[in-house]
Amino acid sequence: MKKIIGLLLLLAFTLSLFSFFGCFGYKSETKVEVLKTYPKEMAPAQIIKTDDKWVMLNNTYGESKYSISVGTELDSLIDVYSVDDVRIWYVDANQKAIVWCEKSDETYTYKMYDFETEEIIVISQRSIEEGFQAQNIGIYLDKVYYCLVDYERQEVSVFAYDIVLKETDVIHKCAFVEKKQPYSINLEDEYLNFVCAEQVKVLNLKENRTDFEVLLPDDVKYAYTASYDRINDTCAVYYADEDSEDIGIIKEGDVEISSHITFSENHYSYHEKVECHDGYIYWIFQANVSGYIVDNYCFADYNYLEPLPLEIERTFEFYRKGKEIYLLRFNENAGGPCVELCKY
Repeated sequence: MKKIIGLLLLLAFTLSLFSFFGCFGYKSETKVEVLKTYPKEMAPAQIIKTDDKWVMLNNTYGESKYSISVGTELDSLIDVYSVDDVRIWYVDANQKAIVWCEKSDETYTYKMYDFETEEIIVISQRSIEEGFQAQNIGIYLDKVYYCLVDYERQEVSVFAYDIVLKETDVIHKCAFVEKKQPYSINLEDEYLNFVCAEQVKVLNLKENRTDFEVLLPDDVKYAYTASYDRINDTCAVYYADEDSEDIGIIKEGDVEISSHITFSENHYSYHEKVECHDGYIYWIFQANVSGYIVDNYCFADYNYLEPLPLEIERTFEFYRKGKEIYLLRFNENAGGPCVELCKY
């Protein structure tokens, strides 16, 4: 059972209402600027804003057909890649390349689109028959980062693929223990968050050092992702224990996770995405229940220092760039599931 400090008891009760009703406050819609609206045919599923480009992962609604488009202006995006009969959950990009993972019925394939050469490169591939692999992938400067389990050797490795040298190095390795999986990474700028049910470890890629490391409590059954708040030297962890799935806060030396959000049955953080920065936690709340699809998602903006929860309804994706956050949400006035790109 989770131990929640006394000052958070009232908050825990308030947030439990969120688990049942799907929202826990309202952010003024006047603060959300709609940049563009898309029809359901090949609408954006994910959005990335680099220094001078827009990158979009587009998906045919209800199908497994995807395309990736790029451009300096939203009205002039060009498709650079398309694929069918796969699932793409994770995409990242910077000035050098776009990277993503495709899951088909046969393989996990980690790919890259090089902006300079305009080539599609297969970085790594694993057979589905070998066992589960995390699809998380990220790019920082000239290197692409991903995590793989070698079931034969019983090892977990975090790899760095050098775009310029076309070489792959292992930057972190640990023994594979079945009950500690999944093993995954979350790359945020220069910070690579490595997480499993045993620990959270934050690697500073810029300084080539470990900036944060903590063992997780024994009652953590699964740890899906972690995000490092550099300003407060704290990690947010999305995890599951015997009772529920939660998002909580932990510092180095802590023996317990301070649970801030508890999800009820059939409620999740969509795509297991959680980000923690400057005292705020961001995620997409998903209710996997019956009903109109636009009502089953919302963007959560949670100040864990106050604490103060706010939300934007109908939102299924967010991308943070500095102090700006871009959102993808369903258009409530449309006759079907049209999508709006918004700036928050």
